Amino acid sequence: MRKLTSLGMGFLIGAVIGAALVFVFAPATGEKMRHALREGVRETMDEARSAARKREMELTEALHQRQKRPAAR
Repeated sequence: MRKLTSLGMGFLIGAVIGAALVFVFAPATGEKMRHALREGVRETMDEARSAARKREMELTEALHQRQKRPAAR
């Protein structure tokens, strides 16, 4: 769980830093830059939501498997 959380946080931090660097160093117009930045944020959020849904399904399945097992005494 910690590995997944660390990986996700690293990805998000990297995406933010990358977007900031592109914004600062790219020779595009303001409108083009804002569009590219919005697209980057949208893609990052979509990937984060997808990863969260996948993890939710994994955890739900693990919970169901634990509930099916007889209680240890």
